[in-house]
Amino acid sequence: MSSSRFLVASPDREKAMPYISDRLKCSLFAEQLGAVLVEHGSLRLVTASEPPAGIDYFTDWSKSSCKDWLVDEIVVHMKLYPNAIVLFEDIVSSPTDPHLSAQAHPPYWSHQGRMFWPVVPKGITPSNVEKVMAWSAGTGTFSVFSTLPSDFTLTLGTHFLSHNEFQHIASSITRLVTDVFDGGGYLVWEREKLGSVGHLT
Repeated sequence: MSSSRFLVASPDREKAMPYISDRLKCSLFAEQLGAVLVEHGSLRLVTASEPPAGIDYFTDWSKSSCKDWLVDEIVVHMKLYPNAIVLFEDIVSSPTDPHLSAQAHPPYWSHQGRMFWPVVPKGITPSNVEKVMAWSAGTGTFSVFSTLPSDFTLTLGTHFLSHNEFQHIASSITRLVTDVFDGGGYLVWEREKLGSVGHLT
């Protein structure tokens, strides 16, 4: 449910693709998408105000956060698709980190030592989404939207993903979101061949 508070635009692909490729070079999901990420996706730029002329995606400027936009998009995704999932990829934390055993936290999933914070349809509220985002926000936002096969069972607790489970999620990714402008906006990649998903337009 995109709001008039946010601007949704089509960025210059020649400038945006190098940014998103560089930003996601440590992402297991981006690695799994491979050439699909470059060749078969459309891009959208979401900001709360018009970026100043000539500013690049790495630069900060005085602006408002777009976090509410992403929270709303996740809630809509969960309500539209019964087997939907959004995973926030945590590229710096590990399941062995001491703070995980010392603090209460949402369930996480793990694969190849990488942590993912899942948002699932059950009990979905903006507050629950924000809690997951808070735990994954150490180095920015790396999130994937998937619509899983109907025979795929979502695990609600902490879980170590098998190779097949990870492949199922990766192959069903419909959208990938990363932050830009030092948190002042989002660059959204959407898989073209699956058509439009959510409320980007």
